Amino acid sequence: MPMQWNVQSNKLPKTAPEVTELLLKNRAVQDKNLFFNPPHPASFSPESVGIDRTHFLRAVKRLQQAGKAQEKVLIFGDYDADGICATAVLWKALHAIGCQAQPFIPNRFTHGYGLSLSALEEILSEFKPTIVVTVDNGIVAFPALKALQKMSIEVIVTDHHQPEINDSGETVLPPALAIVHTTQLCGTTVSWMLAHAVAPEVAAEQLDLCAIATVADMVPLTDANRSFASHGIIKLQQTTNLGLKELFKVANIKQTDISAQTVGYSIGPRINAMGRVAQGMDALRLLCATTLNMAKKQATLLQNTNVQRQELTSEMFEVAIKQAEEFIDERVIVVASELYHEGVIGLVAGRLVEKYHKPAIAIAYTADTAKASARSVMGVNIVELIRSIREDLLELGGHPMAAGFSLLPGKIELVKKRLQTRAKELVSDAHLEQTLAIECELPQELISEELLAELERFEPTGRDNEKPVFLIKNVSVLSTQLIGKAKEHLKIMLALESGSTHAALFWRGASHFTAVSAEKKINLVGVLEAQLWNGKTSIQLIVKDWEAYD
Repeated sequence: MPMQWNVQSNKLPKTAPEVTELLLKNRAVQDKNLFFNPPHPASFSPESVGIDRTHFLRAVKRLQQAGKAQEKVLIFGDYDADGICATAVLWKALHAIGCQAQPFIPNRFTHGYGLSLSALEEILSEFKPTIVVTVDNGIVAFPALKALQKMSIEVIVTDHHQPEINDSGETVLPPALAIVHTTQLCGTTVSWMLAHAVAPEVAAEQLDLCAIATVADMVPLTDANRSFASHGIIKLQQTTNLGLKELFKVANIKQTDISAQTVGYSIGPRINAMGRVAQGMDALRLLCATTLNMAKKQATLLQNTNVQRQELTSEMFEVAIKQAEEFIDERVIVVASELYHEGVIGLVAGRLVEKYHKPAIAIAYTADTAKASARSVMGVNIVELIRSIREDLLELGGHPMAAGFSLLPGKIELVKKRLQTRAKELVSDAHLEQTLAIECELPQELISEELLAELERFEPTGRDNEKPVFLIKNVSVLSTQLIGKAKEHLKIMLALESGSTHAALFWRGASHFTAVSAEKKINLVGVLEAQLWNGKTSIQLIVKDWEAYD
């Protein structure tokens, strides 16, 4: 299906500051000063980010009491980057106020997702807490929370996932002493709000972890999330965290140049890799390392595990493509295989969405278990779609754009058919259109370092504040070249009307090689970036799409 270009403004800017004003208008930014100068997260009240104040204060008071009495507190996290960072943030805060705090990251393969009875049985056999605090999970963990209630163990739930909705459309909350919950933040920043209330100085040092989680969990980078990401990235550029600094070394990350893109493509995936194919606890050990030897050891482990994760994802994706071709006319892609690795099915689903622009679900199963991971397209709430067949599932949780569930292997075919039927009702033609949002046409003479400086003000960019994409007309093609290990990327050398030359990179654009090579001039849609090479800064373009220039 050809990509539809949606040019959001017909205005042709004449100066770099005019481009800035146009971008602000496209983003419906009401307060320019607030956008460009996000407030420090320390200024947020619970209610300003959607957290119930009564529950929040109840949780703070109870943890302060636990600190004074040096009580045992179990912090129950999750195995993704958000859950691991959330655990580290709260552990450091509770440890600082005197709690005997024990962090726990469940194993994806033996415990499953979230606060499960199997995980509780394991940890409670060794550690006898008076309080359990969940981070980045717990809002739908009814059986486990009821079990803790029977054991007279108090629970504080901190989470940002979608709560249960009953048949009447009402929110159903699990039993707990306090529920610190909002869907406006990620799990780590919910955890940080609580940590900051009990140990503000310690929490202030953990904003680097807040940035990692906010970007890695792909929450909208607007409002409070923009503040956490913005101040957190500054903290990342200056962090003294031993584990992170060693991770930067093995991943060839220049600390002072860290951006949201560095987090999304380099830092987050390495932390996530541990929970996907190994032990999430090892990523937590990296973030909490207190010796250089431990930091080096854990950083090397994360780096090697990420390579393994990349290889697995590529192998599984090849299998998934062959299956997906069978569902080319369906409104949701559902693939299942015994060959799939449970830890990478989310990545496989994400790449299927990228390739086919449809909601996608990948299921890994054995003779006894079946685990699924789902990813969606804008406008399709994947949790709603999956909840519509709730009676056929064992567990379900997630966000509108990403979810997971488990089911009996014998029900895979039934679930597949029911999801495809429901998708025909819930997913429209408009949802499946591949639309490329373009800010405006950009005159060639505005491509300059001055414009790059203006665009830099929009960082951190990400979901709901994407990197600005421009239409640039009448650029000359000087040469084309396939690059990358598998020659899957396309590099185009371009000349502007001024005579200046620039490199343009089209990631996974190898299929366009012959067509672009045959053109003398093209209209190009892409992102402007600064490229530093041998101490010199140049402007390069990241191509999103192109067409022949008439």
